Amino acid sequence: GVVLVFKDVTERNRLHKEIQEREKRFRGLLERLPEAAYRMSLPDGTYEYFSPAAKSVFGYSAEEFLGEPLFISRIVHPDFAEYFGDVWADLLRGKVPPTYEYKVIDPAGNERWIMQSNTGIFDATGRIVAIEGVCSDITELKRAEAALHLKTSAMESSISGISIVDLDGKITYANPAALRLWGYDHEEEVLG
Repeated sequence: GVVLVFKDVTERNRLHKEIQEREKRFRGLLERLPEAAYRMSLPDGTYEYFSPAAKSVFGYSAEEFLGEPLFISRIVHPDFAEYFGDVWADLLRGKVPPTYEYKVIDPAGNERWIMQSNTGIFDATGRIVAIEGVCSDITELKRAEAALHLKTSAMESSISGISIVDLDGKITYANPAALRLWGYDHEEEVLG
C-alpha cells in the first residue's frame, strides 16, 4: 500500500515571498544612502556588510572592506593609529561611542575626514558581538571649519574694528578692536 499526504504550503510560500520582498526593500534603502552603512562582527573585526557607498565615502569598495578583517586599520591616517587602538580596546570591552571622527588615506593618497556613527550589538549575556553604523565623508565640512577659524582668527587679531550687523540692524559680532573703538570691554555689552 501507499499512503499519500498532501500539505497546502500556499501560506508558507506567501510568507516566504513577503519576507524576501521586505529584505529587498530594506537592502535597497541601505544601498541608496550616501553614507556607507556597515556591520562588523566582534572580536574578529570581520565586516559582515558594507554598502556600496564605501567607494564614495572612503575611496575603497565595499568588497575591499568585506575581503579583509579590520580593513579600516590599514587605511586609517597615521595620526589616528593610536586613537584607533584605544577605540578598538574600548569596543572589545563593550564601550561603544555614539560617534567619532578620524582621517583615512584614500587610494590616491589624499586625506579624508570620516564621521562614524555607531551602535553596539550585544548577545543575551550582554557581551558585544558586533557594531553597526554609518560613515560619512566630512572632509569638505572640516575644510570649511578650518577656513572659518582662519577668518575668525584674522578678524579677532585685526587692528581694524570689524563688526557684523544682521538685516534688522542688530550687531551679531564685534572684534576686540571694534569694542575698544566704541569704549566697551566685553562683546556681550554691544550684542543685542
